[in-house]
Amino acid sequence: MSARPTVILHTDKPAGALAVLMETHPDLPVHPCDSYAALPELIERVAAEVVYSIRFDGTPRYPRQALVESPTVKWVSIGGSGTDHLGRWDPTRVTVTNSAGVAAGMLAEYALGAMLSFSLDLRGFARRQQVRQWGGGRVEPIEGKTVLIIGLGKTGEAVAKRAEAVGMRTLGIRARPKPMPRLDEVHGPDALLPLIGRADFIVCCVPLLPTTRGLLGEAAFAAMKTSAVLIDISRGGVVDETALLQALH
Repeated sequence: MSARPTVILHTDKPAGALAVLMETHPDLPVHPCDSYAALPELIERVAAEVVYSIRFDGTPRYPRQALVESPTVKWVSIGGSGTDHLGRWDPTRVTVTNSAGVAAGMLAEYALGAMLSFSLDLRGFARRQQVRQWGGGRVEPIEGKTVLIIGLGKTGEAVAKRAEAVGMRTLGIRARPKPMPRLDEVHGPDALLPLIGRADFIVCCVPLLPTTRGLLGEAAFAAMKTSAVLIDISRGGVVDETALLQALH
């Protein structure tokens, strides 16, 4: 890679990042790109060596081929945790990095919000409010409930931190189990089914890999409590949708 590589900022709103780069690296040739369709031509025209890319318009049209098969691109920096939308690439020709944990806090707050929503029946209150029914609904405290966190990277740790703060019992699964702060128990993947049966809430935070695709399938749903709530803040592919629909029916 050259000393002053040509960079492309590929996001739906590149102006903010462009301003930062121009301030910190004023001599760096940087080109903004805010569409999927325009990226392949821009890479070729400017002979880009570095592309910072965010998947901002879904996966089907994502221009992965332009990134991983370009003869000039040496580094693809993904502005998120997952890289599965890139498919396969040749690591001897292009380096791919991600931004693991960049949204950990936000995702953890979403998970906590979802757990509170179910425990406090917030959706039910909202529906009754719309029709001016002011009677109380059925609510349960979240304190004392058990949450199983599958995947203990940055996001999983952030979920555990917030769950512990509201008095929940925290169980965790990670590929290489070890004691971790804010988790009452940490187990390996082989403990998935027994732990699922103990959980009131299951929060899935694993990356989509060959070993995690369809991780939550028929056996997992059969082992869950009928009252359990599944919150998937990772990739959709970790859940077997056919098994999920069968379990819901």
